[in-house]
Amino acid sequence: MAASRCPASRRKSSVEGDVETLAPLAQKTNAASARDRYFGVSGIGCISIYSAREARMIVTVFLLLALAVVIWGVISFNGLVRLRNQVRTAWADIDVQLKRRHDLVPQLVDAVKGYAGYERGVMTTVTELRSQAMALTSPAKLGETESALQKGVTELLALKEAYPDLKANQNFLQLQRDLVEVENNLQYARRFYNGAVRDYNTSLERFPGMLVAQAGGFHSTEFFSADEDDRASVKVELGS
Repeated sequence: MAASRCPASRRKSSVEGDVETLAPLAQKTNAASARDRYFGVSGIGCISIYSAREARMIVTVFLLLALAVVIWGVISFNGLVRLRNQVRTAWADIDVQLKRRHDLVPQLVDAVKGYAGYERGVMTTVTELRSQAMALTSPAKLGETESALQKGVTELLALKEAYPDLKANQNFLQLQRDLVEVENNLQYARRFYNGAVRDYNTSLERFPGMLVAQAGGFHSTEFFSADEDDRASVKVELGS
């Protein structure tokens, strides 16, 4: 039996039709493959670029914040050091005046003793207060003791009204002038010191400066003395 065959013209038409049908599909497939390759590779590259930029930006911001914290810490630390040194300088001024008073008190006692021997109680009190003051290191307690000592010195100076010869003594009058000068200087030094202590202690207690103070080992300081009306009386134990 003879096999049926398709005419050549018909086969040609069929092949051309298949080519025309498959060509658009091939183009679509190539375009899809190209698009997939672009977004699959270039998309990842864009994401990587943006991620790197964001990472660098985060690191930069973090470094700037850290630098700002360090600068603030240094400024705060130096400020506390300045205030602490100011307190120490003010205390040095007080110490100078106190030493001068302590040197003058025995001379005053000796001068009064020759004219007012019956006032031995006041002289003994002043001598004991001077000894106590020289042994103290706490500014608050020392301020109270020095206040009582000044009151005792005032009582000794007031004895000139009861003893005319003492009032005419040139050594006594010079001691009086010196002690009055010391007291005036001491009042000024006391106000300056207490003001410096107030500023220093306030800086230690204020947030966030207190963080630097705790880390730097800064500690609050006592005031030298209270106001005149608030000063407590100091108990003096007299020797036998």
